[in-house]
Amino acid sequence: ITAGIWKATAANNDLNKSMANVGTLMPGNIDKLQRYKKEIQDMSMEVRRGTGDLAGGLYELVSAFGDTGDTMEKLAINARAASAGMAETTDSIKLTSAVTKAYGDISAEATQKAADLAFMTLKLGQTSFPELAHSIGMVTPLAAQLNMEQEEMWNIFATLTGVTGDTSKVATQAAAILRAFIKPTKDMSDAVKELGYSSASALLDDRGLVGALEAVISTTDESEEAVARLFGRAEALTAVFALTGSQSETFARKLEQMRTAAGSADEAFR
Repeated sequence: ITAGIWKATAANNDLNKSMANVGTLMPGNIDKLQRYKKEIQDMSMEVRRGTGDLAGGLYELVSAFGDTGDTMEKLAINARAASAGMAETTDSIKLTSAVTKAYGDISAEATQKAADLAFMTLKLGQTSFPELAHSIGMVTPLAAQLNMEQEEMWNIFATLTGVTGDTSKVATQAAAILRAFIKPTKDMSDAVKELGYSSASALLDDRGLVGALEAVISTTDESEEAVARLFGRAEALTAVFALTGSQSETFARKLEQMRTAAGSADEAFR
């Protein structure tokens, strides 16, 4: 009994310390901190995660977005996704926030969509929440600038991780491809004009990633040298040849699965 009381007291003290850390981001809100503490304790029972894990996630959320009206809803979404993805809640938040901030929608609904797509990426690819959280920020701003649909952006990782490299390498490869569409080389610009598009981003928007890659390559003799001149970055070539070659059908098949991702994180949590 004494040991149980000691453990409960220690856990409560640890939670108080964690909430004090959150308080440094929202000074003067003692009443709200007390309410958040109670909600975290209740949420811990619901999502089967420790209060320390959830308090750390709350700190990450408030640090990323400030204290918003849907803060606790987004915390619950990320906690369930973290359980489904066998990760810490902070890993899930870093991952979903990188996407929602890049795409300009930080609502709870957008967070849920990102969480579902992240879990589907884990299911279809060879990666993890921490790996994605560390690497996806290289890709999301570029994908958002090109108006690439999120399903297609996530599907790059679902298709290529474990094929052309680990998560970090795939992020580097994807970023190199997207930069070639944002700031095209002369050869890329000539190819886009030959195809009848006003810009490389317009081509990408119309045909999708793999369709755009196949189209610009078709304007060349398809040699490695010619393709390299299109993209200007050696990092892009491994992924380009994979997506237009051995992984083309895989990308298309997995993209259809990515488009049915809604609810997948919560289903896996249950």
